[in-house]
Amino acid sequence: MRNLPSKRIYQQTPFVLTDSTFSGLGKTGAAHLLTAQDASYADLKRSLIGMINFGAFGMPNVGAHMCNFATNITDEELCARYFQLSIVSPLAFYSDRQKDLKHHPFNFKEEARKSILISMITRMEYLMYMRSQLRHIELFGGSLLRPLFAEFDSTKLSDDI
Repeated sequence: MRNLPSKRIYQQTPFVLTDSTFSGLGKTGAAHLLTAQDASYADLKRSLIGMINFGAFGMPNVGAHMCNFATNITDEELCARYFQLSIVSPLAFYSDRQKDLKHHPFNFKEEARKSILISMITRMEYLMYMRSQLRHIELFGGSLLRPLFAEFDSTKLSDDI
């Protein structure tokens, strides 16, 4: 009985995924997919910056392709880092673009597989909380991911990070 209201809400909540947006579109509940990447550490950094920026632009439901988008992923640690980023990412997009199975996480070494599994479990634990926060942001405004200087504006320590 407790889950009936949440089921009713989810049945009525539309989901639009786009890669071309404008400021304020997040109020409608639309999600933005960041552009395709080559799966590098620089792209991982750009993904985090993009999620923070889109939150400031009024579109908190944003995410990036995870490590599988590039065709030549050989860095298992980088892929594990993408999965770790997905913990705080409202939208985590993993597609089966590659047909070469040696690049899939289930074929990685034990250490990388464990890290990815922990990341996926942690993401699932926070998913309902994140969804409720996104709904609150849709209704009242705000952003899910904020830069450090927005949270700690009275200190100069966050400026150098």
